[in-house]
Amino acid sequence: MTYAAQECDIDEGRGLIKLVSPAEPSAEGWTPLMQAVRHGHMHIVQLPLKSGTLLEQLAARDSLGENALMWAAKVGSEQAVKLLISAGAKSSQLTDVDNEGWNALFHAAQKGSAGIVRQLLDADHQGKQISLNTSNGANAMMIAAAHGNDAVISVLLTMPSGEAQLIHADRLRCNAMFMAVSGGQVKVVKLLLTTRTAREQAMAEHLSGSNALTHAAELGHTALVRLFLDTEFADDLANSVTAFHSNPLMYAAQNGHAEIVQLLLGMKSGDRQRKNVSSDGRNALTLAAGKGHEDIVRLLLSGPDAPDRAVAEDERGMNAIDYARVINHLAIVKLLEDVALHASPKAAAANSAAPEKAAD
Repeated sequence: MTYAAQECDIDEGRGLIKLVSPAEPSAEGWTPLMQAVRHGHMHIVQLPLKSGTLLEQLAARDSLGENALMWAAKVGSEQAVKLLISAGAKSSQLTDVDNEGWNALFHAAQKGSAGIVRQLLDADHQGKQISLNTSNGANAMMIAAAHGNDAVISVLLTMPSGEAQLIHADRLRCNAMFMAVSGGQVKVVKLLLTTRTAREQAMAEHLSGSNALTHAAELGHTALVRLFLDTEFADDLANSVTAFHSNPLMYAAQNGHAEIVQLLLGMKSGDRQRKNVSSDGRNALTLAAGKGHEDIVRLLLSGPDAPDRAVAEDERGMNAIDYARVINHLAIVKLLEDVALHASPKAAAANSAAPEKAAD
């Protein structure tokens, strides 16, 4: 019957139903019910459900550890999910997980099937699904956010614990907003910023110490940076530093995201961001010069303290000019040397008194 279910042969399916158990799996562990669900043959789906081995069919797992309900969610078939739930899929099938630790709700969240998510949540009278996490600690909200499925998030937010799911973090301390930023999901971030816990979500630090703005600046997601800078807590985000004492401006400068650098410098806290120094003594100007980003170097040379920042040395005794010279970017070297002529006596003295520069 598995072949008949896969090939959508309803007449053959009726014949085989008398000869083999509808729960009899293929070599891969797929039952006729799973095959019919996977291939979208709803009229075939109903045959095994009337065969008298209902519980066995619903509980059966394939080699991936997935049951028929998971497959229905995975392929995004609202009709199949409705049939399986009405046929008697128990709470155990709703919360069962496959070999990767995913349940039907997680698959539906990834697929972006808001209707299926709604059905699964309505069928789960004890509310166990939404509180479950994958083996890595991710929840359905995070999965939906990572894949840009804002409609699914809207459904999940209708649950009593919806807001709490937003601030949940996985083993790397990623929450739903951080996941959305990673994927450049503008619609999702915009939605999450309207929630009650928006500030807490955005300020939450990843294992590296990056918050949502820092991550967006690092990846070059300009549209997301604009969203964060339009919040009431924008300065708190911009002035936050990672475990290495790096701020969003430094990541944008190092990675060559000129438009983001310009946006951050245009903030009230722009001057403070420019002056920030990492744990190894480098500033945004040093980082941009070392990567050869001439346009960003020019942007960072604004402000009366630009000459001092140009000659400021890190823990290796290297300044922005030295790093530009290492990569043989002569235009940046010339630009910085001209600016350095106006360095304060104290900064100039500190630079001239430094030991021989590192060459690597």
